[in-house]
Amino acid sequence: MWLIRYRPYDGYYSTSCWLVPENLGRRERTPVSDNIFLSSDIVFDIDRSPFSFFTLDQAREDALNLLDFCHDHNLPVKYIAFSGSKGFHIVCRDR
Repeated sequence: MWLIRYRPYDGYYSTSCWLVPENLGRRERTPVSDNIFLSSDIVFDIDRSPFSFFTLDQAREDALNLLDFCHDHNLPVKYIAFSGSKGFHIVCRDR
């Protein structure tokens, strides 16, 4: 809703989880209790340049190899997404 109302030029997100995320700020100006880190996902950004169907297929193969690695090492995959550019994002839960 906030994005629709204010229509910012850019939008970002963090894969980290904080105790009080709305109060995050600089350490000098924010109480320590508002900057308590809880956890973070592990994000793999797989890209191949320059963009072409061939390099995109290579990125897909890289993503499949990484998925095999995650499976072999019991690293839980939360989701896989096309990055909208040259490859894929694989997000894993940090145990």
